[in-house]
Amino acid sequence: MPVASGRRWLGRDAAYAVMAEVPVAAVDAGGFVDFSVQPPTAEFQAELQADEMTGYARTYRPPDGAHATVEALVAALERAGAIAVIKAIDARHGDGTHISNEHVADVCRSARGRLLGFAAADPLDGEDGVRRFEEAISGHGLRGLNVQLYHNGLRADDAHLWPLYDACVRLGVPVNLHVGMSFSMRPMEYGDPLAVDRVACEFPGLTIVCAPPGFPWIRELIAVAWRHPRVYIGLPGLRPRYLAREASGWGELLTYGRSVLAQKMIFGTAYPLIPIERSVLEIRELGLGPDVERAWLRDNALRVLGLAT
Repeated sequence: MPVASGRRWLGRDAAYAVMAEVPVAAVDAGGFVDFSVQPPTAEFQAELQADEMTGYARTYRPPDGAHATVEALVAALERAGAIAVIKAIDARHGDGTHISNEHVADVCRSARGRLLGFAAADPLDGEDGVRRFEEAISGHGLRGLNVQLYHNGLRADDAHLWPLYDACVRLGVPVNLHVGMSFSMRPMEYGDPLAVDRVACEFPGLTIVCAPPGFPWIRELIAVAWRHPRVYIGLPGLRPRYLAREASGWGELLTYGRSVLAQKMIFGTAYPLIPIERSVLEIRELGLGPDVERAWLRDNALRVLGLAT
């Protein structure tokens, strides 16, 4: 394995060994993977309440029955036979948002295997950011990279991100990219999924999850995911029932997602913005058929996370 100049490389085997030390709950046949939740900790709630996020508060109305503690969220996942992904954010050189890798790792360690974490590193930190990301994977057992493009003020193909993409490939972990529109007041160009096409061309070994799912560039995102074997479409932030409404703008995701992209769709909610239980029910009302439904709700995410059996 090559050693990058100026970087401490712990190696893919070391990263996998540390990840294996973090218990992962067995997901039974009736379970699911929610690829994006925000646990009720002060750090995550501060991100939701920041001025930059007021557009989300205006658009989404989280239910009063949201789980009040991490333990309540974990207990609900246990009852459902499910696991969920939580994600760090590092945009200290962007809009200032920061949910640390250490905090995400601590929450995951307390969750009895029901929560898995993605790390973050500010792309403008250069080699220091890459080192922190490598340590989060190899030292803390986190399972991927999260880049909130709007928070960072970057398109997916910005050259500042390339060293982090390279690290993902070497570590054998995926990257989650926020594509599509945002309710923040930052330019929408940051969410253009056509920028992901260039990334996938330059890094064919990189596994990419585009989430939320690309609105208003739905056709472009479908084309990128169809074209590249390692590009997936995540559904966080979207009520699944809108997939069945052609006039909503989301209908083509359902058309392709139940056929040529059936192995590329990944369920997620962005909880607490969207309730988990309601979203699972709405997925099951889409009439996907048992094999496609299982792929969307569970199997595709497990494959991306390196947990497929």
